[in-house]
Parts: sequence; C-alpha cells; structure tokens
Amino acid sequence: MSGILRRLALLERRTLREVSRFRDYNFRNYFQEHTRDTFLATRQQMVLAASTTAAGSGAAIEAVAAAKLQRRTVLKQLRLKLKQMKRMAVVNRMYTKQRVVVDAPRSGL
Repeated sequence: MSGILRRLALLERRTLREVSRFRDYNFRNYFQEHTRDTFLATRQQMVLAASTTAAGSGAAIEAVAAAKLQRRTVLKQLRLKLKQMKRMAVVNRMYTKQRVVVDAPRSGL
C-alpha cells in the first residue's frame, strides 16, 4: 500500500508544480485547491479500500484483484488530468493578459 501512496504523492507534487505555472492568479489558486482536494479524497479512498480489503481474514482473491484494478484506474485518470493540466497551463501562458496586483512582485520587503 505504501508504494501506491508514494506514487500518489509524487503525482500530486508533479501536478502542483504544473499548477504553479499558471500565470493567472485566479486559475492558479483554483487549481491548487482543486488538486489538493482531489488528491486528499483519492488518498482517503485508497486507504479506506485497503483497510476494508485487509479487514476480512478470508478476503477473496477477486476482491484483492478488483482493488488493484481500481487503484491502477485511479492513477491512470490522475495521470491524464496531469497531462490536461500541462496543456491548460501552456494555453494560459500564451493568452495571459497583464498581471494583476496580487501577482506583482513585492519590493522592499
């Protein structure tokens, strides 16, 4: 289970790094919150699924195989979201207007 959580954490860091490339403040903040919420819910779902699979002493092989398939599917979907986020960040950088006050670099601090 720790292997899947490690991969999930790596994917989360990569996605947040990509989100930080958005130039528009509002998009960047929205996607940061959305990414954190998505990965938190996914992590909780995987831990819950692992605990319910391990809870039954006579867990069927089919249940374990179904859980593995579900984890692979979830990771695949999150990788696709990362690719989508990369494309959206590129488009955002191409068509970004003038920076807003919140994005202006702070001087004299």
